[in-house]
Amino acid sequence: MRFWKRWLPFLLVNIFISAATTIIVLILWSRANPSQRLTIQFEPGTESPPVTNIPLATLPPLSEPVIAITNVFGAGNLENEYVVVKRVGQGDLNLSGWYLMDEQGDKFVFPEFDLMQGELEIYTRSGVDSANKLYWNANKAMWGSGEIARILDPQGQERSAFTIP
Repeated sequence: MRFWKRWLPFLLVNIFISAATTIIVLILWSRANPSQRLTIQFEPGTESPPVTNIPLATLPPLSEPVIAITNVFGAGNLENEYVVVKRVGQGDLNLSGWYLMDEQGDKFVFPEFDLMQGELEIYTRSGVDSANKLYWNANKAMWGSGEIARILDPQGQERSAFTIP
């Protein structure tokens, strides 16, 4: 009992100072970094605002390597088959609209996804996407020995190719 009587005031002061410090930091941060407000104006009498095309991210030049297929594992077996893709270069690479394609023209279109440093696994079978694993959700194996796996950017330009051993 004596222990709590002695330490309780210090604990309460510590909690109060921590809360006050957090609030002050949040206030200073919001003043230094105000949120941006998007205002869309359109003329009265029109049914909807005019559509403005927003440019997509600029693609790196073809001469600059940005992505590489490093291996295909379990080729021919739907449950074990996956492609390993690695980011080559600096920074994140937005893969939205890029696609992985086999020789028969079957395509896996990348969702809105930023490839960071490291590797990404693309499984042929069904599954739930995660930070480093994407799933094609196909009902058959896509790859075979001697086949070439390709990654193309949204403009259809080949960015990486890998011949499956």
